[in-house]
Amino acid sequence: MDLLRHRSLIAARPLGCEEWLHTPEAVERVLSAAADLDDLLMWLVRHVKRAA
Repeated sequence: MDLLRHRSLIAARPLGCEEWLHTPEAVERVLSAAADLDDLLMWLVRHVKRAA
């Protein structure tokens, strides 16, 4: 019950400061990490009502 009272949610994946971070490869890695959140985001869309 206590967790349901929270009004924010953060989902993160540490990407570090690897050498690829400053290359065009970074775009693909960031998009891949974001795609991993698709299931969570779709669940939120279906089950959490928009705040008025």
